[in-house]
Amino acid sequence: MAGRRRAADGPRQAQLRLQRRLAQLQAELDSARTTGDRIAAAADYVRGAVKHADHLEARVVADELVQVLTDAGTRLLGGRKGPTR
Repeated sequence: MAGRRRAADGPRQAQLRLQRRLAQLQAELDSARTTGDRIAAAADYVRGAVKHADHLEARVVADELVQVLTDAGTRLLGGRKGPTR
């Protein structure tokens, strides 16, 4: 049998991955010097999460994020004023 067994009460690999990635994200956000750096850190976090997510769920989240980011860019560039929802 390949791999290691976890203790019955120990965290699963996915739980450990989530904790590790959240800690890394927080460290990157804390050290970000610009708003662009904060956005990049969050985008990197999501990009990494997509690799481990269900394909269909990742597609839905990607569509939502693309829309939110596009709307935010339009707002910042002087388009629409605030959310419409």
